[in-house]
Amino acid sequence: MTIDTKIIRKLLKESEPAIIKLELLPELWFKEDEKETEYWIFFYAFCYRFSDDMISQRLGYYTRKHVYNRTLKIIKNNYTVISRFLQI
Repeated sequence: MTIDTKIIRKLLKESEPAIIKLELLPELWFKEDEKETEYWIFFYAFCYRFSDDMISQRLGYYTRKHVYNRTLKIIKNNYTVISRFLQI
């Protein structure tokens, strides 16, 4: 059974940011050509708990919808690691 990425996103938003930063973030895989951008999107979304609007402003050229979709894509690419972290 797989849980929808939107539900996982919500669970990550409710998780402890310090634990995400220390335990989950080092385990994640990011696309090589977009590694830094994806890292910061994930970091801002779940460690600093910035809204998609705030992330898009901080990163400059991304729209809120683009940040949301990239977040879901990161979760989908790291589904196994994240689900193990959330113990679901």
